[in-house]
Amino acid sequence: MKKQRFDLSMKLRDSNMNSIRKNIIALLLITASALSCEAQQVLSSSLAAEAFYQTGYKLYADNRSNIVDIKQAMILYNAAVNLDRRADYVPPEIINLAWEYPQGDFSEAVKFAFDKYMDIGRTADLEVASKAVKYLLEKLGSREEREKLLQELLQKYEKVNPFFASELATQLGFLRAETADNEAAQRFLMYAFGANKYNRAAFNMLSEFTEAQNKELPAIVYLQCLRSVVTVNPLDLSSAYEFSRLAESLSLYAPASAGYRYCTQTYKHLKPNGSMPAEYYRPWALSCYNMQNYRLCREVLEQVRAYGVFDVMVEAITASAAKQSGDITEGQTIFNNIKSRGQRISTGQMKTSADELQDYAWFYCFVNDSNAQDMLVWATKAYEVDNNSVSGAAFLAYALIRNGQLELAKPMLEKIGTGTQIATIAKAEVLDANNNDDEAIKLLKSAIEAGPGTFEAQKAKNMLKQLGSEYVPAIDAAALETALANEFGQNFFSQFVPPEKMITMSLKTPGTAFSYGSTIDAQLAIVNNYTEPMVVSPDGIFKGNIRVDVRLSGDLQERFDSFILKTVRPSYEIKPGSALFVPLQFASGELKPILDCYPQANLNIEITVYVDPQKDAKGEMQNIFGTEPVKVVLKRRKLELDTLYLQQRFDALKTGKQGQKIKSAQLFAGLLAEQQRLAAMSTRYRFLYCEPGLLTSALARCLNEDDWVLKVETMAALQNVKLDYRLIESISAQLDYKEWPVRLLSLFILADKQGPNFLPVLEWIKKNESDPLVKDLAAVLSGTN
Repeated sequence: MKKQRFDLSMKLRDSNMNSIRKNIIALLLITASALSCEAQQVLSSSLAAEAFYQTGYKLYADNRSNIVDIKQAMILYNAAVNLDRRADYVPPEIINLAWEYPQGDFSEAVKFAFDKYMDIGRTADLEVASKAVKYLLEKLGSREEREKLLQELLQKYEKVNPFFASELATQLGFLRAETADNEAAQRFLMYAFGANKYNRAAFNMLSEFTEAQNKELPAIVYLQCLRSVVTVNPLDLSSAYEFSRLAESLSLYAPASAGYRYCTQTYKHLKPNGSMPAEYYRPWALSCYNMQNYRLCREVLEQVRAYGVFDVMVEAITASAAKQSGDITEGQTIFNNIKSRGQRISTGQMKTSADELQDYAWFYCFVNDSNAQDMLVWATKAYEVDNNSVSGAAFLAYALIRNGQLELAKPMLEKIGTGTQIATIAKAEVLDANNNDDEAIKLLKSAIEAGPGTFEAQKAKNMLKQLGSEYVPAIDAAALETALANEFGQNFFSQFVPPEKMITMSLKTPGTAFSYGSTIDAQLAIVNNYTEPMVVSPDGIFKGNIRVDVRLSGDLQERFDSFILKTVRPSYEIKPGSALFVPLQFASGELKPILDCYPQANLNIEITVYVDPQKDAKGEMQNIFGTEPVKVVLKRRKLELDTLYLQQRFDALKTGKQGQKIKSAQLFAGLLAEQQRLAAMSTRYRFLYCEPGLLTSALARCLNEDDWVLKVETMAALQNVKLDYRLIESISAQLDYKEWPVRLLSLFILADKQGPNFLPVLEWIKKNESDPLVKDLAAVLSGTN
């Protein structure tokens, strides 16, 4: 039996309780026949729907709730949907409720809510939609049933919501993979990635399939995925680097240059005090050189020098770019600086490292390669410092060959193989010397493929020409670059922006002050200030987690941490300059009874909104990127009461329209609840006292009106009130009312107020009620469902 949430205003004697119960059953018996024969009328009311929703949400939000309470909440949610087909706020709550309580079987309710929710099409939230699908899948007994459901949903929503269809196709791909139907699995996964280029799970699985078959996906697919990952998470340095390396290996030097530049910018942000890794700036300089862009090469060089680093490779690449651009003097100046430093190293005037010695070996072997003796000198120095280095051995073998000492080079090459570009070229030199041109050509082409833009590759290309061959790339680099530019822009990567500047957040409300009985409609606006789309994703820089804390001050003091906890995942990109709007409801949950039950209190409502909240080392809550959370203070003004105003409200019950009567009923219930609660408080604010008997009489009058919406609204307001004998009788009389919403809510309230004494009534209703929702509620309350 559902536990009581409110104390009765007075303890009724057993004889009175039995009398009420007998009267209720008698009334039900008299009207049962009429109700069963009465044609079902389709009822509609947005006000009544909201009342049922709020009643259900109160059960759901209560941390003491159990599965019996949740079943009641689900029935009340269904009542809300039945009364207002446009109540689009209810279906997501039905799905969330079922998701959090998987021990209950709410499959039919979830199916209905899911269909209603997906009517909004492309704006559906993936978090809600995915919960619904996962819930339904878990309730199915076999893989075949799950596949059937997913295929039906994919067919239904593939054009309605591509991002959602992508997730469905991914799940189908995984299911087919379990049966070793790899062809179908790959087909679904390819569709999934095509429908949503940010679907990394689909891409990763697809990549695993192709690798297992010793195949490769088209290069453009890899590039699209890696670049899209950076869109989702601009701090994903690894993906930006992999994109750049792949682009460089395919001779896509403009995209590669943009990618490496982005890597350096991101690295500076992540490690502002660290030195820039050569793995970023060296290939960046080389890509700029292959673009024949001396200005960019110079930019790289200046950045490296700014770190206090003299990098032989970057210096040499920039010098070559200068000469390439026609600036012979500048190029020669840089070359002279390299040689001058080398001279100081050779004479012992300057200490150096094994890596720099290899850089000098590279410089004299492939850049300033006119003197074979210099090659051998520096290659020998590099090898002697680290004779276990494969690269050092490759330089020495190459230098020996260029100095005509093939027999000394051969054993070294046998030992290190052709695992490096330099060793491969050296081996080709040996084959060429032995007149094995065909094998030499094969090796040279493989060396070029390993890095077509390097100075080593230039040497290999020249050797190919001497052998009467040439290197023809396997792909059309220009076409690939055009495809990337069309998708990601001519710059390929945006200028890096610190994450804290990528988005701005604000809370939009109609105003900062409102009166008693007003709704508090608020929207969290998250504006994308970046030049790229914002994708909300668990893998993204913005994961969509939202926490709202509420603190009350003024005439009442209260604090609600985590008043709202939710995750949003829109099924679309938030374009640059656009915003994601997240509705937040404040007149609900734990806050609603306070707003309803203290009409004469001045309240300050301080709202603090955190996006992707995390706790710092001190255990304090932090907003996304360490930025300030959104803070707004709303003022709920006290209701200024006087006898004239009260008389007008009483008069409205006689002559007013439905809306006026409802407002009066809510006010009287609020005043009655206020007086009951203040009576138990030691410190009270100033308020106008109203005779409880008058308020009770007015509320009973509302319940006696032949207006089902007014009855529902009045009973909803009375949930916060300790009911006296008269109000209990008035609500009891509603159990036989002709309209089902009235019977449903009166049943819920009376079961809550009267406890075990109400069980015979529940049993009778369960057997004789015609409306399915009322019947289901009676079954749940009686403990038989």
